[in-house]
Amino acid sequence: MRYIAFAWAEWRTRLAYRAGTPLAVLASVFTVYAMQAIWKALYHSPEMVRVGGVTASGAVSYMVLTRLFVLIMDDTWTLRLMMGDIRRGDVVTKLARPVDLQGLLFAHTAGRHLHTFLFQLLPTLAVSLLFVRVGAPREPLRFLVSLTAGYVLSFGIQFCVGALTFFWTQVGSFATLIRVLGTLASGAFVPLWVLPRGVATVLSLLPFAGMYSTPLDIYIGQVHGPAALWGVALQVGWAAVLWSGGRVLYQLGRQRAAYAGG
Repeated sequence: MRYIAFAWAEWRTRLAYRAGTPLAVLASVFTVYAMQAIWKALYHSPEMVRVGGVTASGAVSYMVLTRLFVLIMDDTWTLRLMMGDIRRGDVVTKLARPVDLQGLLFAHTAGRHLHTFLFQLLPTLAVSLLFVRVGAPREPLRFLVSLTAGYVLSFGIQFCVGALTFFWTQVGSFATLIRVLGTLASGAFVPLWVLPRGVATVLSLLPFAGMYSTPLDIYIGQVHGPAALWGVALQVGWAAVLWSGGRVLYQLGRQRAAYAGG
């Protein structure tokens, strides 16, 4: 229950600072409009009637939903908070609390993203549906499971990189590299099915693909049946590895801070 209370506290904090939400929604709507216009124009070319087995409507749905999910999946708040707290020494206060730091940050992140979902993602989707058609998910339950796994996986990546600050205080460049790599390898910039088959196969095995490519491919029906089950299993496996890896780094970093007198 304490973690629910932390999530609720973060939700209340977000409500207190909502002045920029309308502008954020406007920017998101503009991005969605631009992306769907670009992909519709690309599919007007005879060579792109069907790319990787995906039709124009499927491609537009994929890219529109990607722009929406970026609002949550690409939020580096957890990473930036960890880096700042550890560098300044503020993390000592959180370590002294009778709660787990990983669970605490996940609760805060969930509360923050609940606000983003209700007041930014949903309004953006509602306005976007006025000028773009997004198909229904082919396998709703499997898509929701995949999306949840992708969310935990995304948090795991940020927590692992943030925990490295216990050992190297300047990990900003590494964090930037991970973010760029994640954008390219996750299917957020371009869908993996647009890339050469060999490259797409390799990228699909990395954890980044679980953030966007796997859930959205399930959504549009690009993968289904055993392939979809394999994709979800890979997501869950990476989420477990990253959560456990982050926990190991956090425990080692906590011992290091104690030895240093922190």
